[in-house]
Amino acid sequence: MSFASFIIQLLNGLAAASSLFLVSAGLSLIFGTTGLTNFAHGEMVTFGGLIAFWFNVLLGIPLLIAAPLVIALGGVLGLAMNGIIFAKLRKRGIGLISQLVVSVGLSIMLRNMYLYQFGGRTRPLDDFSLQVAKSFGPVSITMRDLTTAIISLVVLLGVAAFLQRSRTGKAIRAVSDNPSLASSTGIDTQKIIRVVWFAGGA
Repeated sequence: MSFASFIIQLLNGLAAASSLFLVSAGLSLIFGTTGLTNFAHGEMVTFGGLIAFWFNVLLGIPLLIAAPLVIALGGVLGLAMNGIIFAKLRKRGIGLISQLVVSVGLSIMLRNMYLYQFGGRTRPLDDFSLQVAKSFGPVSITMRDLTTAIISLVVLLGVAAFLQRSRTGKAIRAVSDNPSLASSTGIDTQKIIRVVWFAGGA
């Protein structure tokens, strides 16, 4: 394998990894704060992709315009899942294993709803249907992959800075370390959990 081919494969791997980071960041925030392994998180991510598809392909709205609304709707879905299901389970003292099983059932339900509405066939977004690789010396990469990698890096740095420096971020870390102690110091743990679910969905 030539050096140029190695660099191309490396960039392709980094582009795929950056997408996985965006998914894992939300999952990690929810798990770190609530202790819940949310098996429906993949369906939360899929919701964002399907809403983006609906705006871009069915309504003809460019992704750059639709993206903020898609992110907000993803956050609203996270809030709804917490408020309608998991907050009530926590309030009743339902254990994490039982909540995990509920998330599995929720995952199956949402997946079949998506399949019923959109089908199981892979379909591209209009904005990405005619991607042409850009050459940077011996290396070629599509603008989609380059944009995804850049956005993922910005989100990584933004989440890290938010958790380390902001007041809400410090409260999230406190709730993650010890919810009871955080609550006794005046932190509204339920509000923090709602923030985390919104962020995870977004």
